[in-house]
Amino acid sequence: MEQVFECVECLLGLFGGEMMAKSYPAIGVKKKPKNSGGLPCIICGAITTGKVDIEMSWFRGDDEQIRACEAHQKDDKSLLDAYMNRKP
Repeated sequence: MEQVFECVECLLGLFGGEMMAKSYPAIGVKKKPKNSGGLPCIICGAITTGKVDIEMSWFRGDDEQIRACEAHQKDDKSLLDAYMNRKP
């Protein structure tokens, strides 16, 4: 049995009024690669020890990777702020 929704409000009503509880961009997986390549930390410029995934949306493949040093890898708010304020 297949339903066709004529409006977004009908679809949202099915999910209790909210489709996503997560807001984006969000911090995703934090990894410690074998070889970090000596790239600079996005916040302080120190040698990095890990990668951090920034989830841009719920779509698969819409993630960005940034580098973070040991001191800043646990500070999610600072990582998001630095990513959003970076110069392209």
